[in-house]
Amino acid sequence: MRETSYDVLFCRFLVSQDCIKPLCDLLICLDPRIVMVCLEGLENILKVGEPDKEMGMNGGINLYAQMIDECDGLDKIENLYWAEKEEDEQNIQNGGDKMLQGFNFGVNQQPSVPPGGFKFG
Repeated sequence: MRETSYDVLFCRFLVSQDCIKPLCDLLICLDPRIVMVCLEGLENILKVGEPDKEMGMNGGINLYAQMIDECDGLDKIENLYWAEKEEDEQNIQNGGDKMLQGFNFGVNQQPSVPPGGFKFG
């Protein structure tokens, strides 16, 4: 969906009020709702900067992307991605561990020997 001129003006106004750094700083918040709101806000700001870049303004650079990077926003976004990926992998590993434990493949489990030992042939 295309942004209305009001949306564009509002995003530009927010950027002029130095909102990018606080939004980037909140990306390390433990509340996922706050993080999502910040990500959506940053995404909208980036969308507003794209037409300027595409028209060759600012040396073909999205200035808002550059501002986000300067506030360590890109690193924080990448950390969110990797943290989510690690969490997914941990959940998969935990599920696998539970499955293996269900089949008695525990690491500390000693094989049981029947009373009187094994009898072969």
